Amino acid sequence: MNDVKSTVSQLERQFRELTPEEIIAGNKIQADAVDEEYQEFHEAYQKGICYLCNRPFDDVDEMNPCMHILLRRKRFKKGLYESLFKNCEYFRIAAFLRWVANEEVSAKNINDLKDECADNKVFNETIVWKNIEWTFDCSQSDFDGHEGSEFGNEPHWHFQMKEDGFIFIKFNDFHIKFEDNDLITMSLVKDNAIQHTFGNAGMGMQNVMDIADEQPELFLNNSKTANECEEKAAVRVQSIISAPPGETFSGEDVYQAIQMSKRTGKTISACMQEIFGHKCSAFVMVSPHDGVPEIAKRGKRK
Repeated sequence: MNDVKSTVSQLERQFRELTPEEIIAGNKIQADAVDEEYQEFHEAYQKGICYLCNRPFDDVDEMNPCMHILLRRKRFKKGLYESLFKNCEYFRIAAFLRWVANEEVSAKNINDLKDECADNKVFNETIVWKNIEWTFDCSQSDFDGHEGSEFGNEPHWHFQMKEDGFIFIKFNDFHIKFEDNDLITMSLVKDNAIQHTFGNAGMGMQNVMDIADEQPELFLNNSKTANECEEKAAVRVQSIISAPPGETFSGEDVYQAIQMSKRTGKTISACMQEIFGHKCSAFVMVSPHDGVPEIAKRGKRK
């Protein structure tokens, strides 16, 4: 842990010495590298192959299990998962499963909403893909380490996995030790030295709600209605549109907006604003869709 603290302090000093231009350039290099890796993942996924080990999802080297065993395309023994957790970082596993989930539908199947996470949690998120559900859970006491405990006395996190609604891996099956890279990244984030995201390919519902809150016009202009694909909708958008002072909307105006919405896939609110420009005002309420999975909760430590 002392080595981690020393590395964090050194990195923070280096970051403070960077110019804004160097920070932007460094962020672009990192983003490009992530995009390139995601493309490798995506192309392999389409073929039913793991981009990490080049094996089909239902095959594995049991001497060196790969992250794709978490997809449960074959009933691997629980001992393989314990071996995996001993050799993989939290951020690597979380990113991989987010990419997998977003191959089905963007963001909707990743519930990392802060409003649904208890105050004592460092992270608590549930990801769904096909018939599999994964939940990552770490309380502040987990992150600090349970002093005097036989298990979990070092910084660690917990994991639950369900298959067809039945629990295969329980939260208390493993106390998964954080790797040094995880601790360094999380410490830098906590100290506001860096910002960490899983990128567009790994975005969850919190990203969607942040965009809706911080850039509402951009969000509405880029939102598409679910129409027949209700199961793919990530949010519900409710709008109250007000006509310009002294004017009213006619039935023809509303009909025109509805037809534009059907034709373009844009929300009716966005279509009304496009038709009338900024003369009309809109009050928009955005909330997670009912189909967003609930975050699985862990009971108190015994």
